[in-house]
This record gives sequence, C-alpha cells and structure tokens, in this order.
Amino acid sequence: MSEVHTSRERILWAAAREFADRGLAGARVDRIAEVAECNKQLIYRHFGDKDGLYHAVLIGVLERKIVPVELRDIPFGDVVAFHFRWFAQEDLLRRLLLWEALSFDGTVVAEEIRSEHIRKDIKEFRETHHLQEVPLEETPMMMIAAFAMAIFPSAFPQMVKLLTGHLPSDPEFRDRYTAFLSGFDIESFRKPFAASACVDDGKCAKAEAFFRMLAGKIPPPIPSGFDLEGPKSAPLSVPRPVKAPSTRSQKAKAKPESGDVPAKAAKPAKRRGA
Repeated sequence: MSEVHTSRERILWAAAREFADRGLAGARVDRIAEVAECNKQLIYRHFGDKDGLYHAVLIGVLERKIVPVELRDIPFGDVVAFHFRWFAQEDLLRRLLLWEALSFDGTVVAEEIRSEHIRKDIKEFRETHHLQEVPLEETPMMMIAAFAMAIFPSAFPQMVKLLTGHLPSDPEFRDRYTAFLSGFDIESFRKPFAASACVDDGKCAKAEAFFRMLAGKIPPPIPSGFDLEGPKSAPLSVPRPVKAPSTRSQKAKAKPESGDVPAKAAKPAKRRGA
C-alpha cells in the first residue's frame, strides 16, 4: 500500500467522523487534518475543497454500507425487519444521512450515482414482490413507507422513548418491533395501489382536502410574522416604549394660567445682633 493511498484513507475516515459529528457546515478541515495526521494542503490536493471531501466521504460510506446479503427470496416483512436492525447499528451512515437531510436544499450529493442505485433497487423490488400490476410510479411510494418503518426508531429515538418507555437499542423494544415488522406482508402495501393510481380515482384530492381541513384548525408552530430563514416578510410591529419626560421639561411646560400668579415666598426676617 503506497503512502499516498494510506494518507487518503486516513483523511477519508477522519472526515467521515467529523462530518458525522458536526455536519458539512460545522466540520473543520484543520480538525480533519489533525486526526488524519497530515496537513491541510494534502487534503486540498486530494479532494479540492471541503465540499469535494464531503462528496468523497458520502459516496465511500454508501458504497461500503451496501447490504451484504441477498434478500430476494426473503418475505417482505422480514426484509423490513432486517433493515431496521441493520440501520440501527450503522451509526456512521445514519448520522451522515441525517445531517444531509438537515442541510438539504434540493440538491442531492452525487445524485447521478445514487439515482442509478435507486433505479436498480426499484426494479428488484418490483420483481421480487411480483408488483407487475402496480403502476411503476407508485412503487417508490411503497418503498418509502417500508423504509420509514425501518428507519424511524433509529432516526427519532426520543419518540420511541416517549411512546414506549424504551430506547431503540433496548432488547425488549428491538425484539418486539422486529416481530411487529416481520408480520407485514406485501399485500398490506399493494392494496392501495392495485386498483388504480390515486389521481385517477380522486383519492389524492380527498387526502388534500382532509389535510387542509385539519391544518386550518392547528395553530402555527411559530408566531405569525417571524421567519426562521431571515427577515423576508414584514416583522411584527412592536410599539415603541414611551419615554418619560424629564423633570426639567415638566417644569418648563407647567406654565401658570393667566390670573393665577403664585405668591412669592417670604424672606426670613433678619435677626438683630446676628
């Protein structure tokens, strides 16, 4: 193994930990260089800039974390349960994906490469579970629902604790949720799409109307007029505090009315012999 390859590997793993802990925005190249035992110039020589390093880390981790088993002949519920257990132990991958989601602005890192993998997954998913009668555009909806069930406990452990009193890593929760997921069959996911797409039978319109009806009854999470993204809209008008007039100005304004002349104070009488 060459010294260049060794230094590159050290940089990638140090960067993976830094990005997993702090995200792209919070990561520091000097910290990565310190952990990798190299200088920053070497990092820039290999990867160009911090964005290039992040791109290489994410692709490298995703390629290393491809599920290493054949799931084609395993029942649907067991596949979902397997992904739940697998994702729970992949701390590095999970944190990188969550940081990516938090900073997501519509641009997917390495979108072309990752889209190619997703297209293969969709094709295999349809073939494995015999979904020829399900519209092609609905297959991703089924996969999203399956992934959501598998990933939610690890992505939102605080909700699991609130709902069940257990952490996702607790054996009691882990075993019960695994059994729960294993009980699903593909028919549970195929029914909503077997007849026709929701656009054709009006289900989408009904769902949208129901959402709007409920949304109108729920107060907004933040007060109207505040914008977390910046002052794009007009801010709330806050009345300015009225400044109390000074004592001097009060005396100047307190003029006596006509005919109302205040009496002069009498001078004290001088004492003789004083």
